[in-house]
Amino acid sequence: MGKVHTWLKCIFIFFNILFTILGVLLIALMVWYDQVETSVLLCALAVLGISCSGIYAGCSEKPIILKLFAGFMVGGMIGMMIIGITAAIWKNELEKEFDTDSSTVAELKKNLNELQIEESCCGFDSVSDWGDEIPDSCECEPTLHDACQAKPWGSEGPDLVYKTTCGSIVSDMLNAYTIFRGLSFGLAFTALIGLLISLLMLHQVNRHDDVRNTITYY
Repeated sequence: MGKVHTWLKCIFIFFNILFTILGVLLIALMVWYDQVETSVLLCALAVLGISCSGIYAGCSEKPIILKLFAGFMVGGMIGMMIIGITAAIWKNELEKEFDTDSSTVAELKKNLNELQIEESCCGFDSVSDWGDEIPDSCECEPTLHDACQAKPWGSEGPDLVYKTTCGSIVSDMLNAYTIFRGLSFGLAFTALIGLLISLLMLHQVNRHDDVRNTITYY
């Protein structure tokens, strides 16, 4: 008979097998689409390594490995909470930058102009947001045929401007922050569950060893 209850051990190993599969899938998708991002790759390798250590900890029932896994869960939980909170802050700041109720016209124009430079877009809803004076940040290089359109008739500024509006980009960014925040908090909660299970397993292993040592002593 093992040191840990069978049902708890099975849940723990199954929990880590799922994350092992997740890590492998992330790496496989990056290779398949030839989109290897260093940050995502490191995250996938971390998930794969930690989940493999969890499987080994569950099978071996070694206290040192369970403690190591619990430490990983604490670090992962804190890291995911920080990332989730950061995403929430960035989302809030982005919303404030383009909030017509809390920002002046000058501030809105400044923020929009900066976004146009960074994201190669023009206007929030359309180029007509700028009226008759279109800023240079809307200028589209002639080589980017599909991304360009002619400026509105009678307006001053670059002859070619970006078709893409900044409003759609802001909307995509806000959605991305929302999804990222949800995933981060979800993973933090999952790490908490993993931590609690590993601590419970560690408690059962230590109790089993204490009982065995007591019997051996007598």
